[in-house]
Amino acid sequence: MIGTKLLKNMKKYLLIFSILILAFVVRFYNFSNRVTFGPEQARSLVVSSEYINDKPSLLGQEYFRTNSLGQKLFTSAIFNYSLVPLIFIFKYQPLPITLYFAFLNIITAIVFYFVVKKINSSVNFFLTAH
Repeated sequence: MIGTKLLKNMKKYLLIFSILILAFVVRFYNFSNRVTFGPEQARSLVVSSEYINDKPSLLGQEYFRTNSLGQKLFTSAIFNYSLVPLIFIFKYQPLPITLYFAFLNIITAIVFYFVVKKINSSVNFFLTAH
């Protein structure tokens, strides 16, 4: 009885681990050639470097457009402030910063799985066979 339950749990965690390994391989295979660095990412790095070189701001970066009343719109500054330590660590290189966020995406998926599992223990997604 205990052995079959243990075996079932081991199979489930082996499947979760296999999916995680597959996610890492798919996400990071040939990463430097597949990464995109567009104007939005460049603008975020420029705004974050302005926080370092000029002065900090509670406003995030300005949108590329205005609203119907002609007012400028700004994003939240939280993301730009999260880039500041990465700029110091990686010396303004966009590839390692993008790599950091790719790792963060996978870790977020893992944390999300365990939070949902904790909230609703009867939900084990598609891994549980009743």
